[in-house]
Amino acid sequence: MKALFVIFAAMMFCVSLAAQWSQNAAFPTHIAGGDGEQVLPKTAVTAAGNVYVSRFDNAATGNYDVYLQRLNQQGVQQWAAGGVLVSNQPSMSWLTDYDMTADAAGNAIVCFQDIRNAGVNNMFVYKVDPSGAMQWGQNGIALSTDTSTDFANYSPKVYGAQDGYVYAAWQRSGTGNDVIRIHRLDPSGQKMWGEDGVSLTSTAGEYTWPQLLESANGDILVKYFIDSGPFWAPIRHMYVARYNTQGVQLWNTPITEAGGISAWNQIVSFESDGMGGAVLAWYDDRNSDMVNEVYVARVLGDGSLSTPAGGALVTSATGNQQYYPVITVDTAQLRIYVFFKITDADQITIGLCRQLLDFSGTRLWGETGVNMLNLSSYVASPVYSWQAGESVGVIYEEGAIPSSDTEMHLKASCYRSNGNSVFEAVVLATTGTMKYHFDCDKSPDNWVSLMWEDGSSAMDIYGMRVNGDGTIGMQYPAPRNLSATLIPPSTIILNWEAPQGSMTPSNYEIYMNDNLMQVVSGDLTLYQLEVAPGAVYTFYLLADYPENHQSAPSNTIEIIVVSAADELSPAVESSLGVYPNPVISQAEIMFYSKTASPAEFSIYNLKGQRVEQFRISAAKAGWNSFTWNPISKPASGIYFVRMDCGKDKVVKKIVVKW
Repeated sequence: MKALFVIFAAMMFCVSLAAQWSQNAAFPTHIAGGDGEQVLPKTAVTAAGNVYVSRFDNAATGNYDVYLQRLNQQGVQQWAAGGVLVSNQPSMSWLTDYDMTADAAGNAIVCFQDIRNAGVNNMFVYKVDPSGAMQWGQNGIALSTDTSTDFANYSPKVYGAQDGYVYAAWQRSGTGNDVIRIHRLDPSGQKMWGEDGVSLTSTAGEYTWPQLLESANGDILVKYFIDSGPFWAPIRHMYVARYNTQGVQLWNTPITEAGGISAWNQIVSFESDGMGGAVLAWYDDRNSDMVNEVYVARVLGDGSLSTPAGGALVTSATGNQQYYPVITVDTAQLRIYVFFKITDADQITIGLCRQLLDFSGTRLWGETGVNMLNLSSYVASPVYSWQAGESVGVIYEEGAIPSSDTEMHLKASCYRSNGNSVFEAVVLATTGTMKYHFDCDKSPDNWVSLMWEDGSSAMDIYGMRVNGDGTIGMQYPAPRNLSATLIPPSTIILNWEAPQGSMTPSNYEIYMNDNLMQVVSGDLTLYQLEVAPGAVYTFYLLADYPENHQSAPSNTIEIIVVSAADELSPAVESSLGVYPNPVISQAEIMFYSKTASPAEFSIYNLKGQRVEQFRISAAKAGWNSFTWNPISKPASGIYFVRMDCGKDKVVKKIVVKW
């Protein structure tokens, strides 16, 4: 074990020199390769935009060892090539699914089964921190401890809750019916629900294929099946149960008891509704007519359904087969985007369809939905969908050779709620290979980490970063909403918003009339300058990022500075007043609004740093006033008050004295 630890430590502190996210669809980012198989990738994006990628790898020993790699936002591998070894404990020669996620603190949580205990499949979970260290020990935490070959534990799901706790659920098969076990672990790995956790079990049938989502108050939602009949053709019903943080079941709701869900329809689309409930999508042949249809259901946080019992049929075009739905829930607009595969009745021709539903199951893109790809001889299937700003993107695979999946390309399209496309069929990967076992996760900045297993024999792991605007590779966002205010006779105040996303610029470059005028710190969003009157000035900004990366330009603004002696110089009508000025302890701010609309106020010091911000949400049309009590207690000196009210932007200079 000591030799292994030395190797692990060397891997942990050696930073890879690998390139960042690829921007070339012909050359996706290579995550892991070499001899043997690298299979079943999982990916998770942290709140800071770092990416974890786990895999099974049999290159070193023939055993399916578990490895983990960490990438920064730019896609640069942070650990040595190949990543860190999580576990080389003995495993079966065949694999079932496993799971990986990131917790609230930015650690990776990996949960899988192996046969280290007497050759019996048991469940283990590991926490790996951003440095590559094993926080729950080199052997992880055993979630099950069976030693009899009459039992086996497999197909886990793991979820990192917002409070830092971790949930894990899996199937345990044995001499009786299969059951589902659920554990809740605190950040140190303590089992909060006892050594064996909580069990979902019944004499009614086999409990199978759990999935997890967070509800409200730290509670967890568990989707599962109850199966009866032969395992190759079960009578399969689907349920969702809610458990509180003490492990008490609060409710258990049947989603569909119509039957017709096939044995290989195991992991379904299962997404939060943003209000403590969940939305599910699946396909079934409940009519036993050899034609599968896609259904969607929404269960509320109290266990009731807002969609019809058994789910809402997403399209009335039921003559075609429908498979593999992926969904995105617009929690603001209370709508559900559904993307799914369609085929003719004999599954010879294939296409893709999209639909939008409200939370009651009403079809909003027509009764039949809209075809993304019409039926043809080219293989196609949806992979993942995600909220991309106010639109929804979908990643899908499409064959390059008729009636063959040996050369699959990856593409993305994006749609607004009115059905119009933002972009369509943007190519993500054009490698002429077979692709399997996709896994995706969305960053807080609306880009997606896409991973897959690639090849036909000795598989490698590849990935791409897919941005919300349809581009691929790393993006360096530009400053936003640059504006300029003239304080007569010749003072200009430039004001802008920081780039969208979690990346912070090192500096801003300010350009005047296409010439670099000034470089200011990345924590500033205001700049004051003096110009000569009687001229027209244009301004735009660039954001500088570490390692010599730079954004595209911001918007360009133009301002005319006329001579004070010019008879055509307009009179300045003030719509913002501060009394008294100088401000001693508090001030009365009066402002004029053309319409009833919210007004936002920002206080800046002479360095351009915002020291205070507040909002008047109920400004009326006409003159308004309120009392400003500076909560930031700014030091005595000169400041600027900026007002944004509708389309009006006004800046006024004030003096603060204490």
